[in-house]
Amino acid sequence: MPRNIVGYVELESPGKSTIHPGGLNQRDRRQWEGMAKLPNLIYANGETWIMYRLGRQYGDTIHFEPGAGRDVLPVSPKAA
Repeated sequence: MPRNIVGYVELESPGKSTIHPGGLNQRDRRQWEGMAKLPNLIYANGETWIMYRLGRQYGDTIHFEPGAGRDVLPVSPKAA
């Protein structure tokens, strides 16, 4: 049964302040040029999440407060 990849997630380090293509350094810019050709990409640093479709931002940028989720416990299979 064939499987089609419908998107990718690029997760940068949490301390990375710039994840918008306009502010990337040279190395990250080269990487972005390849990723911009992907049909669906979520580009994030854990606090800021941006979805792109073929290199163009799709929807709003999502921001989480630093440290959000540190106190969240995983759901046990029995509780689900």
